[in-house]
Amino acid sequence: FHSDFNVDSKLGRLLAGCAGEKVYIWSYADTRMLKEILTGHNSLIYTCKFISGVKCATGSADRLIKIWDLHSRQCR
Repeated sequence: FHSDFNVDSKLGRLLAGCAGEKVYIWSYADTRMLKEILTGHNSLIYTCKFISGVKCATGSADRLIKIWDLHSRQCR
């Protein structure tokens, strides 16, 4: 089992990647609820990090690093 997480304290969000192929974005500032699920990797998530207020990066065992636009929920 592997998991990684990153906190955006400015916007009150938690980014979490784990043994599955998905990345989860949780809000802890207001509702403490799951806000988004990002899908697109084909293997477990090794790392995830907010890189700005509107982007995050993920790395997976599928040997890909993806940069996500958090508004569109699309990988670039």
